[in-house]
Amino acid sequence: MAHFALNERLTRRKIFGIVTALLGLYVLMGVQGVGDLRSALILIGGAVLAALASIIVKRWLNKCDMIQLTTWQMVFGALGLMLYSTFVPQGEIDWSLPAVLCLLYNAALASAVAFYLWNYILAHIEASTASVATLIAPVVGVLAGVIFLGEPLTAFIVAGMILIFAGIFIVVKGGKRI
Repeated sequence: MAHFALNERLTRRKIFGIVTALLGLYVLMGVQGVGDLRSALILIGGAVLAALASIIVKRWLNKCDMIQLTTWQMVFGALGLMLYSTFVPQGEIDWSLPAVLCLLYNAALASAVAFYLWNYILAHIEASTASVATLIAPVVGVLAGVIFLGEPLTAFIVAGMILIFAGIFIVVKGGKRI
C-alpha cells in the first residue's frame, strides 16, 4: 500500500524480505493448523486497517504536531471503544486499585507512548520498513510464553523466528552494504 499511496519504492529485495518475514509468521504461529477462515479474515482485515492508518499518519505528519496527532488517535480510539462497550454485552466492572492501575498503564504508557513512538518512527523511515519491523512483536510474545509460561519451544517456532528475523534484516538493510 505504501508503494502506491506514498510512492515508496517496492524493490525485489524488499518483496523477498516481506514474503520471508510473512512466511516466518505463518510458521511461527502455526496458522497452517488453525483452519478457522473467519479468524484469518479478521487478522487480515486488521492488518489492512493498520497499514491504512500508517499511510494516513505518514501523510499528516508534516501538517500537524506529533503530539496533536497522537492525541487525536487516542480520542478516536477511545470513542470506538466506548461505542463497542455500549453495544456489546460486558461483564461487571471491577474498580479495584489493581484494575484502575492496569487501565491507567494501558491508556497512558502502552497506548499513548506507543502511538507517539510509532508516529516518530513513521516520520523518520519508510512506512513499509517500519511495518515489517513490527513483526518482531509476535516473536517477543512467543518467547515470553516459552520463558514465563513454560510453553514448548518447537522446531517450527525456531524456524519461524529465524525466517522473521531474516525477512526483517533483508528489508531493513535494503541496498546498504553489510
